[in-house]
Amino acid sequence: MIDIVNILTMIAYDNQSFLSFLHPVKGIVMTWNVHFGGKEDMHFGYSDMKNMKKNRYQMIDWGQTYGKGDDVFMSLYDYMNSLTLPIATITKIDILKDLKGFKCHLKSECKGYEVFWINHTSETKEYDWLGLVIILEKYQGSWYVVGLLRDRWTI
Repeated sequence: MIDIVNILTMIAYDNQSFLSFLHPVKGIVMTWNVHFGGKEDMHFGYSDMKNMKKNRYQMIDWGQTYGKGDDVFMSLYDYMNSLTLPIATITKIDILKDLKGFKCHLKSECKGYEVFWINHTSETKEYDWLGLVIILEKYQGSWYVVGLLRDRWTI
């Protein structure tokens, strides 16, 4: 059984412990886009993730915001810290039927989940939400995170 809430807790509160969830060979693909497979996809290895706090002032060009087209420059550390809202306010967790464009190797087994935080105080809450897509791949009998993206509407 995959404990998505445990993974979310490590992303939100303990980036160093999150390293144990990273794929040991492939690392992780992240994007500012709302799907994988674009030129904005960024690949990070174990050492990148381990040193992200130390490199918190190293700005990365993540591409542009979906819709508006504003340039996004932030460190990997800031990106990771922008991914989630409080765990207690999760609205729902869905199993993805597709992997939002993530390319899973033919000989691998992948699963995708999307965690939603809906702004219930918004007058247009159907459009005011944040989602986090988590892609996992099975490797040597264990599941590891291989992809993360922030899906959002107005947040």
